[in-house]
Amino acid sequence: DIITPLSQIEALGISQGATVSIVSLNAYPKSDTMEELAIGVVVKGSYESVMGVLLLLETFPYKSYVNKAGIKRTISTDETPSEIWEGLFTVMLSQHKES
Repeated sequence: DIITPLSQIEALGISQGATVSIVSLNAYPKSDTMEELAIGVVVKGSYESVMGVLLLLETFPYKSYVNKAGIKRTISTDETPSEIWEGLFTVMLSQHKES
């Protein structure tokens, strides 16, 4: 069931003080019974919180790995300017195909 790992990925931000969103999900067949999911993840917060989520993604308790990672810094244009970091990550997760 893919809902569980997706929910767990989104929940990683809570412990790190970041906002985590799933922005894409693509499935690629690996065999007759297995597939690999490419999960696009956007993380927003402080530098420490974004890097904390990346560390947790790298140790995610599934057969998975971080395929792509990039971060960028932006300055908000609100009344009180602040530094916001955004991480763009692709997590690859292997799972059994659902019938």
